[in-house]
Amino acid sequence: MCSSVSGVIISADADGYTQGTNISTVFEGMTLSSVGKHPPSGLDGSVYSYESELATTGESVFGHNLTNHTEWYFDEYPASHHPNDFGFRADFDMPANMVSIDIIADDTWDYASLRTYDSSGTPLESYSNYADLPVVPGYVFSATIQRDSFDIAYVIVGGIFANSASAVYLDNLTANIIPEPGTVLLFGFGGLALLRTRRK
Repeated sequence: MCSSVSGVIISADADGYTQGTNISTVFEGMTLSSVGKHPPSGLDGSVYSYESELATTGESVFGHNLTNHTEWYFDEYPASHHPNDFGFRADFDMPANMVSIDIIADDTWDYASLRTYDSSGTPLESYSNYADLPVVPGYVFSATIQRDSFDIAYVIVGGIFANSASAVYLDNLTANIIPEPGTVLLFGFGGLALLRTRRK
């Protein structure tokens, strides 16, 4: 965790954990989960570390408990397009104003979306890679959303329907969140200490 006057940068990465390790609650400042809109998905709600040659950092990416562990797909099209959603979700302990994640194409024409929501579940901004070409296997999209205020409570990421269902790999999540009250106090005390030092 890295702190600044404007917020605290938190991050999550699947590297450093053995294959299949549940990493849902190991990262400071956030909780990871797998979500699906349809019962047949069979998701257990957790996020795991799985090795992949497509990892953007190290050797592992975010995964779930289904057989296609490392593929993520979460769309808003009618259910006929996606009867088995398996989206990646990150909930932040404190509201964020910036979120970034690496979206990796494992096939041609893989498209995806990063969606942000406030604490009441209202959609905020979203990012999709429709404008990014070419989309080829191994192509990485660094999806980033920057807001003027700290109002992002959680995000959901996954492939989207573009001529056909697109599943993508995910890695390297970062967010800039409001410091917790105790951290803000530390910033304040630090500032007072600097003022006292300068006055001497």
